[in-house]
Amino acid sequence: MFSKYASVVKNLRGVILMDPYVDSSKIIEWLTERFKYRNIGISQMLIGKNPKFFSRWLNGKPFIEIYHPIRETSFLVSVLGDVLGFNDYVCDSIVLSSIYISPLLVVGVELFNQILKVSIDHVELRVKLRVKDWKLHLRIADYTILDMYRQCIEDAEKLWSLNIELSKFIKNRSEIVGRDKKRYWRLSRGKLSEGVFLAYLDAASLIAKKQLEELSILEALRKLPIDVAAGLSIVPAVNLSCSVYD
Repeated sequence: MFSKYASVVKNLRGVILMDPYVDSSKIIEWLTERFKYRNIGISQMLIGKNPKFFSRWLNGKPFIEIYHPIRETSFLVSVLGDVLGFNDYVCDSIVLSSIYISPLLVVGVELFNQILKVSIDHVELRVKLRVKDWKLHLRIADYTILDMYRQCIEDAEKLWSLNIELSKFIKNRSEIVGRDKKRYWRLSRGKLSEGVFLAYLDAASLIAKKQLEELSILEALRKLPIDVAAGLSIVPAVNLSCSVYD
């Protein structure tokens, strides 16, 4: 699987997350029109929930099926399920978004609100977005995860250390996001109230917070090899239901 990962990761624009039982054809067609030359990944687990629906879109223009490059990272999904309380396919897409160093593209208000509720910060939308604005800010979201990835993963690996200061860990992750938010200044310069464009989802911080509540979640994480830290970057989750057809 690693050879497939290496061939995909460079050209991936995002990982899509949607309810597999809700017809999202309209937004898929919108993405198909606008991302003909870059791929968008759909997790193997999500496809398996409704193969008939997804089969007509998986032609590489732009949607492709993505996998866990090593078997061990798939075990991280159940740990996140315990922390987040989300469906398995949601946790799987979050982990893969981190592993493939790509923003999570969320379809559906309910799904996005679930993520927003547990996010460590978000970017409000105070302007109307045209197609060129969407393209620009999806590209910026791509840079968001790419530029912070190395630091995020190196920090996440510290969760395997018995000497980690969890409060300091959480604060450091929040500061990373605080600096990154400045990229999105164009979205906050207006006076409209268009909702939330992007949420910063940090599973590693949530794991640390659960541990501070004495839930022993780190014990489960530390049973996995440290390589699974690749799935614990801060993930920018873009709200594709926010004025997407304007």
